[in-house]
Amino acid sequence: MKALPCISVITPVYNAEKTIEDCIKSLLNQDYPKTRYEVIVVDNNSVDNSERIINSYPVQFIKCVEKGSYVARNMGARNAKGEILAFTDSDCVASKDWLKVIASSFSQNNLVAVQGPGNITLQKNLKVKVECFVRKMTENNFWGDTKNLAVRKDVFNEAGGFKDFFTGCDTLFLNTLILKKYNVKFNKNMVVFHTFPTNLVSLIKKNWKHGLGDVFRAAKMRRLNRKDKLKQMLYTHFRYSLKMLFLEGSFSEKVCMCLYYVIMRQVRSLSYVINSFSRKIRLVRKED
Repeated sequence: MKALPCISVITPVYNAEKTIEDCIKSLLNQDYPKTRYEVIVVDNNSVDNSERIINSYPVQFIKCVEKGSYVARNMGARNAKGEILAFTDSDCVASKDWLKVIASSFSQNNLVAVQGPGNITLQKNLKVKVECFVRKMTENNFWGDTKNLAVRKDVFNEAGGFKDFFTGCDTLFLNTLILKKYNVKFNKNMVVFHTFPTNLVSLIKKNWKHGLGDVFRAAKMRRLNRKDKLKQMLYTHFRYSLKMLFLEGSFSEKVCMCLYYVIMRQVRSLSYVINSFSRKIRLVRKED
């Protein structure tokens, strides 16, 4: 019988004192042999009580001085001993069978990476319900999301790890593997529960950041398309917002979800268009 793969779980942390303890507890309580996995937590200059909380648990603690969650993930990967790298975030709680499902996925001989859902939560907030709706993945439509991503370490190293831009590098990484014809799959049974921010300002900032990640990825892949984003802002977002009417809730709640959907999608598209003219993105387009 083939031995279970050794898995290194890597979690970057920045000022996560409210969520990191539940995250670590879920990772240490996996239905997977303790000798076949390790938990690596990389602190990215937190100024709250995150470090104290992390050090109260039997995990490998690493301090990453250089700013950036992808820099922290890469540092964790360099220190990993496992043949498989499993990434999640400090505001996530892994299901008890998370590692078992990951290991089972990699029993396919030529599989190099597996992506799990990034939209599962226990929260009931209306704004969160919309965020989950737009982040729903399927076997035919998924993208890189380090809340719930696993990859073979040798392939991760061969690909050069994540780029060090501060957003969008997980999707870029998975896109690169797919373009290189690697076998990459989506597994809906690979579950982590994510805690979304519920503050409107925080969500606007998050979607603006996602828009910057979208344009960074498009620039790296030579697929920058402002006209398409403008079309989305003028028409597509309003049409797709009507899908909110088919979600659970009262009519007034559905109307609120429609409005929220339009606002957040407009923010993300506007971020794409404006940031496409920024110096950062111009420099990215000149690379390679």
